[in-house]
Parts: sequence; structure tokens; C-alpha cells
Amino acid sequence: MARLRQSLSGNALDSIRGLGVTAPEYNEAKDILISKFGGQRRQLQAYLDQLENMPTLKNNDLQSFEKFADLVRVTVVKLEAEGRSGELGDGALHSLLVKELSERQVENYSRWLSEQHKIRSVKTLRDWLKEEVII
Repeated sequence: MARLRQSLSGNALDSIRGLGVTAPEYNEAKDILISKFGGQRRQLQAYLDQLENMPTLKNNDLQSFEKFADLVRVTVVKLEAEGRSGELGDGALHSLLVKELSERQVENYSRWLSEQHKIRSVKTLRDWLKEEVII
């Protein structure tokens, strides 16, 4: 239990703070943490929240661009794992993600779509981001 507490912080630590060190309390701590913070659905929502709360990217901020690209890649995989591939088209999520890009990045993405004869979707945005990070 001590090792578990040492590895936690914030809300996770607060949620088990009142529990002691017995085996039943340790098991209850694990159950609390899994129900509040575990599971693919909660992890997916956390990634979506991070994407939504990101400030608009700047042309010269490579670190933020790479972070954004990583979040998009993970979100695509998580949505597919959840059987929610329908959200990966040219819908609300795609619009939300494109709004995070700078005007110049949107122009580059649109040009890439045209040159590659691709249609707008979260997956094609992910593919473009992968290429842009390499460049």
C-alpha cells in the first residue's frame, strides 16, 4: 500500500487517502482506482480532452506540434480499439483537430490532401501529421 501511495498524486491519491494497509483495504484501493481512472473508455476521453484543450498550434512550435501529432495517433488507435471507427471520418472530431492547426498548417494539409488524392478524415490528418513531424 505504501508503494501504491508513493506512485500516486492528485485526485488519485486523494481517492484512497483514508484507506489503511490491510489486504482488503489494498484491494479496495485498486478497485477505486480502476473504476475512477482505469479502462480504455476513460483513457480515450482523457486523450480527447487533451486534444480539445490544446491551444492553437503556432507555425514554429515544433514541440507542441509533435505532442499534437502523438495525441492524434494515440486517439486514432484508441477509437479503433473501442470500435468507434465511424468517428474517424470528416466529422466533428476532424473539424476539432483541424481548428488546432495554424492557418499555414491548414494550407499545407489541404495542399497535401490534393496532391495525394486523399479525402479529409482523422486518419488522413494523422498520416499527414506523421509526415510533417519527420520533415
